[in-house]
Amino acid sequence: MSNNLKEKGFIILKDFVPKSICNFSKLYFKMKADNMDYTVDPQCPISKSFYGDYFTETLLISSIPSLSEATGLNLLPQYSYTRIYEFGEELFRHRDRHSCEFTATVCLGKPEGEEINPIYIQNIEDENNPHKAVLEEGDLCIFTGTVLDHWRPPLENSWLLQTFIHYTDADGEYGNMIWDGRYGPGFTSKKKAY
Repeated sequence: MSNNLKEKGFIILKDFVPKSICNFSKLYFKMKADNMDYTVDPQCPISKSFYGDYFTETLLISSIPSLSEATGLNLLPQYSYTRIYEFGEELFRHRDRHSCEFTATVCLGKPEGEEINPIYIQNIEDENNPHKAVLEEGDLCIFTGTVLDHWRPPLENSWLLQTFIHYTDADGEYGNMIWDGRYGPGFTSKKKAY
């Protein structure tokens, strides 16, 4: 594991996703939302959610080499999960399940001219002083989602397009897990046991 990830529990990679891809994703997910091709989950009930979308599954897979290099780990893909956060939505403080051993959150879009709400990540050294990760469009933050609490305060933006791409360490405790129990990328139901 890289020193940064070991010491802080997270790494921020600026401009990880090119602006042209961010612009594509904003149009893509707006069309999906306009066509009511989304789900709503109880964790963020006023937002639109997309599990295992083909576009973000492609991002999940294509990011493996660079994220494995950045973390110093042999990462296995699990799943992608995207949200269009709506004004006032809050992501409550929590830890992730095992298939999210390493969570990478990517800002794919925000309203032009509006500040971005940060995601907060528990500080390993001082629980009362969390890290504040402010991600501009294209920025990625990867962290140990099963170990560190993380949360987002009520959204002050009119909307925010954020995707999560999740991995496990092939050489770690959850090295037997891949695709979040699915047949493979792009499947939205779990039909296979680990």
